[in-house]
Amino acid sequence: MKKIYTLIGFTLLVLQVTAQEKKWQFGFSIDAFQAKLVNISKDYDMQFHSVPYYTQYDYGGISPGIHVIRQLNERWSLKSGLSFIRHQSKFHFVYTDYLGLDIDAELNNRFNYLVVPITANYRFFNWKNSNLAIGGGVLNKILWNYDSNFPDIINYMIYIPTDARTYVLGARLEAEYEWIFKDHSRLGFLVFISRDMTAYLDKNIGFMNNLKISRYQSAGLGLSYAF
Repeated sequence: MKKIYTLIGFTLLVLQVTAQEKKWQFGFSIDAFQAKLVNISKDYDMQFHSVPYYTQYDYGGISPGIHVIRQLNERWSLKSGLSFIRHQSKFHFVYTDYLGLDIDAELNNRFNYLVVPITANYRFFNWKNSNLAIGGGVLNKILWNYDSNFPDIINYMIYIPTDARTYVLGARLEAEYEWIFKDHSRLGFLVFISRDMTAYLDKNIGFMNNLKISRYQSAGLGLSYAF
C-alpha cells in the first residue's frame, strides 16, 4: 500500500511541475468502456467449479484520470498520467458435480487498479482549430485491491484462497479528434481499444485456475481536456 501512495504522490508532483513548462499541458479525462474477459482456459478438471457449465457476464465502467502531455513538435506528443479502472466479471454455474450434488452458484470477481499510461500520439491531420490523431502505448496497471467470493461458493469445509497479481501490463490504441481554443487549451473526443498483455491472476485451483491465462480487453469512448 505504501508503494501505491508513493506512486500517486510522485505522479501528482510530476504533473504539477511539468505542466508549468511551455511545452507541457496538464489535463483530466474520463473514459466509458465495455470490457470482456477472453482466453479462458478450457482445461477443466471438474473440481471446484472447473467445469464448462457456466454463463459468463462481463461489465463495463467509467475510468477517470489525470494526465500530462508533452508536445514534441506539431505532429508528435507523449502522454502519461494516473487513472483508475475497475474490472468485474460474474460466472453462473448450474450443473451436477461428480458427487451427484446439484450446483447453482455465482462467482463474482472484482479488481480495482491504478493505471499509469504511457502513450505516443501522431497528428496526421492538422487544421486551424482542430486536429485528428492516432496513438498507442502501454498501460501499467497496479492492483489497488480485489474481491472474490470464490472461497464462499466451494462445497467443502476448507478455505480456498485466491491470489491476484499486483502488476498487469496492458496495451492501448486510440484515435482522437481534438478542438484547440484560443488560450491553447484542448478538448478531445476519442475512441479506443485496450487489452491486457500479462495475466492478472497467479496460479490458483478450480475455476480460478481456468481464469489464470485469461485477459481483459476493452473498447470505449473518452473525453479529455488539457490546458
